[in-house]
Amino acid sequence: MSPEFVGFQPMLSVWLLYPAFIIALLISVWTYIRYSSITPGFRLLLIVARGLSLTLILLLLMNPQFELRTQSLSQPEITLLIDDSRSISTQRGEWAGEVSMRSILTEITGQLDAWSVRQSISSFSSDITQISSLDELTFDQSETRLYEVLSNFDNNSDLLVLITDGVSTSGRDALFAADFLDIPVYALAVGDTTQLEDIVLTDVSVPSVAYVNSQLPVRLTVRNEGFESDTISVQILEDNREIAEFSYVPGENRSTREVELLVNPTQTGILNLRAVIQPVSGEWSEENNSRRFSINILDDQIRVAHVGFELHPDVGFLRRLLAANDAIELTQRTWVGNQNFAEGTLPAADSLDLLIIHGLPDGIGQATMQWLESIINEKPVVFFLTPGTRESSYSQLTSSLPGRPVLNRTNTTVPVQLRLSGEASGHAVLDLASLDLRGAPPLRSPLSDTRQNETNLVFLYADVRGETTTSPVLQAVQLPNQRYSFFMAYNIHRWFLRGNADQIDWLSQLLYNLIDWTAADPSGQVLELSPIKTDFSSSETIEFRASVTDASGKPESAAQVTVSISGNDVDFNRIFTMNTTGSGRYELDAGIMPEGSYTFQGTAQRGNQQLGEAAGVFQVGGTIAELVDTRRNDPLLIYLSEVTDGHFSTHTELSDFLDKLQGRLGETSYIQELQTVQLYQSVFWFLLIIVLLSTEWLLRKRFALP
Repeated sequence: MSPEFVGFQPMLSVWLLYPAFIIALLISVWTYIRYSSITPGFRLLLIVARGLSLTLILLLLMNPQFELRTQSLSQPEITLLIDDSRSISTQRGEWAGEVSMRSILTEITGQLDAWSVRQSISSFSSDITQISSLDELTFDQSETRLYEVLSNFDNNSDLLVLITDGVSTSGRDALFAADFLDIPVYALAVGDTTQLEDIVLTDVSVPSVAYVNSQLPVRLTVRNEGFESDTISVQILEDNREIAEFSYVPGENRSTREVELLVNPTQTGILNLRAVIQPVSGEWSEENNSRRFSINILDDQIRVAHVGFELHPDVGFLRRLLAANDAIELTQRTWVGNQNFAEGTLPAADSLDLLIIHGLPDGIGQATMQWLESIINEKPVVFFLTPGTRESSYSQLTSSLPGRPVLNRTNTTVPVQLRLSGEASGHAVLDLASLDLRGAPPLRSPLSDTRQNETNLVFLYADVRGETTTSPVLQAVQLPNQRYSFFMAYNIHRWFLRGNADQIDWLSQLLYNLIDWTAADPSGQVLELSPIKTDFSSSETIEFRASVTDASGKPESAAQVTVSISGNDVDFNRIFTMNTTGSGRYELDAGIMPEGSYTFQGTAQRGNQQLGEAAGVFQVGGTIAELVDTRRNDPLLIYLSEVTDGHFSTHTELSDFLDKLQGRLGETSYIQELQTVQLYQSVFWFLLIIVLLSTEWLLRKRFALP
């Protein structure tokens, strides 16, 4: 198309350029009109050469602009995005698995070739992989993350052909991926929607560590589809030997039930077990009926003596909490006056790992006070306040501890809310779920003072009527060989009575953390390391979390934490380095590993100094994620196609799908380009000016003009 003039953008003011243009023409005429010795023709040529060159220079300074519009036919480009997960190859109903899928793909690619459409092919499971041939598809991938795939899809194509069953085994709901798609999605749903009869072991939950001669709970989640009146038998096997079993009749055609079986470990070491659902006649698949898992069995329960000096609800609730923890061997003593205790005499120091003193009134007797003082000199202690605690007895017992909280002499208390300490953020004691403490039941505290010392560390402060204070509620004192903790408030039982599950879990975990940390040897382990769970499927990435503290118990963020992972029954040996996330916390994504049992060994170092070690086990079981639910997810694919102005069809409607696709690809579209042209950007005009000026110079030489 021809260019269109759009205007000037002068480089100098037009009030200068217009007069200059007139003056240039007048000078050109006046310069040569007075030479009568030159013939009129040559005079005219000289006037034109000079006038035209000056005019062009002034015209270029006016900077005229033109627009040039071009239009070309656009050839569409599409991307085939093909589901390569194991659920595609599953035969069910009228769907013949991989045979059906390859037949469909051959027909689609053949039509696209016939239409001469530019195309690229990619497969996906947990991520996208570009392929050059359909032969690269295996349909055996163990995981599908449809949201991650679609949200990270490169939208450079004009149209996306999505061929999948819509089943996603992990990640966010793929519905939300529509926000990232700005091209039409033509979704072809493959697979079958028939609900098959099946029994699935969907989850196994066990603690990472258990103890000899304690009851180890193994929680199994069983999903039933179509077996209302059949007996479902769930077993725990060790070396194919049954060690726990539970049977039930669902009573419903579709149900999910959590089953808890108890295992009693009898020796230390790695305990490899297998959870099995006995096959029921008519099941679609038995591959999803079992899971393997491992547990590290230890013989180091914390021997805790809880001595209660007051009949208060806090005492009972704390004892029940401690008794429910298999890691704690609890001894109880309840003071009943003078020097007598309801459950018997006070235990010997060598039978304890930790003493809990719950309350401390006056008049407990010299022998009892001497026993407490002897324990404090040898063992770690956790002190809990009660209404009857008196400053005189408390000071007598704790006066030798630097940095301890100081009680007021009036023994008065006020309602307080808890506030997390900033300086202890990341500490093992505060390794807790997030909770808004402002909504928790208030405790009562004497607003004790604290003697600042390098040996103490405050975990919780008291807030009074919305005002912050520096009064500690939970504080610790760490000496070279012992730790002491002080919970300077009471009425913790109200957290349990309110019935808020999040608050109960938070307080329970806080108290467990406090006891574990206080009982630990300060010169011993400073590395807490564990996988996020003990039983992974072979489709899941193995993730670890760790925390590191220094000798004073404060978070250490400058350590190097390495994790060595080796297979117990599989050929695997690798060393990983964890990434720090701040506040003494570390994390590791070790990727996907083969099925088997694994042992890990962690080491934390700062420079050449080794800070601590940790070890444990985890299990990678058989892949059942793709077999839990293989029903085609039509609603998802319909939604994705509708919101992107695309189209949805099932694989049984392949002809209609191809017709709609051809119609969309056959729509004529043009690309228009607009180009702005400026004269000074072309060398032609400058060459023309040089030619004109050269012509004038040559003529002046010929006629010997000055």
